[in-house]
Amino acid sequence: MANINLNNVAGYAGGIYVADTNSHTDGPWFCFKAQYADAVFSSLASNIDSHPSSFTLSTGDTLFGNFTQFTLSSGSVIAYKRPQS
Repeated sequence: MANINLNNVAGYAGGIYVADTNSHTDGPWFCFKAQYADAVFSSLASNIDSHPSSFTLSTGDTLFGNFTQFTLSSGSVIAYKRPQS
């Protein structure tokens, strides 16, 4: 079994709270959390095969992956930065 550094998956690299409709390219991020309201993404660049770029992340839901760009059309997320190796 591989060793996992829990600091890398627990948000220790920090994150940003986003509640605007600007394009964000200052990642990469490993996780989005719709903490306070539904987050409606109008674009999302990720390593998730066949994932729609426009979708809604419901309040309380979390999405994991490797994300390099995102734009919200409404709502808010906490975008957790992917740790640098």
